[in-house]
Amino acid sequence: ADFTAAIKLEPTNAIYSHNRGYCYRNKGEFEAACADYSRAIELNPWNATAFNNRGYALRKLGQLGPAVEDYSRSLELQPDNVK
Repeated sequence: ADFTAAIKLEPTNAIYSHNRGYCYRNKGEFEAACADYSRAIELNPWNATAFNNRGYALRKLGQLGPAVEDYSRSLELQPDNVK
């Protein structure tokens, strides 16, 4: 899927930013992933998965404090999502 093209067509669709962030994450491009997850969170601040995934990317970047904040926010939004 070409999420970059989708974002250009629908820049306010949080799902496209989130999914592209996931692609970056899988490629080990954690800074780009964080940027896309941040955009997804900006568009939909109730997306627990975006907070969780950004926390993962931040942890991989060695930013442990912000990662813990994102993991905590994810659990606040979706307490049953303990993995």
